Amino acid sequence: MDFKMVAEHLIWTDEGYGNSAAIDLGEKVFVIDSMFNWELAKEWRSNIVQHFGKPVSGLILTHHHADHTFGNQVFSDLPIISSLEIRKITEEFEKEVWENETQEDRDEWEAGGYGVKNLQLTHSSLCFEKKLLLFGERKLELIQADGHTSGSTYLWEPETRTLIVGDLVFNKEFPYGGDATCNVVKWQEVIEDLIALEPEIIISGHGPAATVKDLEEINDFLSKSIDFVREKIVEGVTLKEIEADPHFPEYYSQDRTERKKITIERWVRFFKE
Repeated sequence: MDFKMVAEHLIWTDEGYGNSAAIDLGEKVFVIDSMFNWELAKEWRSNIVQHFGKPVSGLILTHHHADHTFGNQVFSDLPIISSLEIRKITEEFEKEVWENETQEDRDEWEAGGYGVKNLQLTHSSLCFEKKLLLFGERKLELIQADGHTSGSTYLWEPETRTLIVGDLVFNKEFPYGGDATCNVVKWQEVIEDLIALEPEIIISGHGPAATVKDLEEINDFLSKSIDFVREKIVEGVTLKEIEADPHFPEYYSQDRTERKKITIERWVRFFKE
């Protein structure tokens, strides 16, 4: 298992999947996002306890995507905290999608690394709207921001100026913006809000720990992308032409062609709606 320290925080990361983090507030240790595979999440929880020398107090979810939530069952004995919107979406996913998945569908999930054998979809048990404060020896603020997905949440620890941002930040890789609830205009506004906090530590949902300079680069990409898509729609350019346009703003997309395609499709649909 590949994990590292960023300041006092423990980070798990794996290429292609979402990051998970553990933050020690002094009296309490919280895990942020539960990974894509419950068996790995079980190992991860054990490593966190061993590292900090104290039990985990709860799990916090930044958004609903499977690579951040399929390990939830490992933390079912603890409070699982999320925005109310995240819980609504995960419940809808279970009822409308997961219960209708065929064995072939589930085999595809398994082949992709997701631990679906003996998977028990587990939803958040403590929900909030807009903002929640958690306290140990230090305060942790949970802010519902939306943008990447409806319900997307970031964590701000003001004392150490630490941001844990989930998939609001894909650092040095093309962001996935293909979720049906993605609001790219709101997303760009949230990035500006994060920059204004002047954080010293930024733990991203994908990729390495970020800096304010990285946030500014992401903000520039989102701003240019919004302008580009809007202009092309006004000009009557087709979706396929937008996808193929070499002048679409660049941000680490060379090895993320399918993700880029799905993202552009969603953003075009968003502006047309």
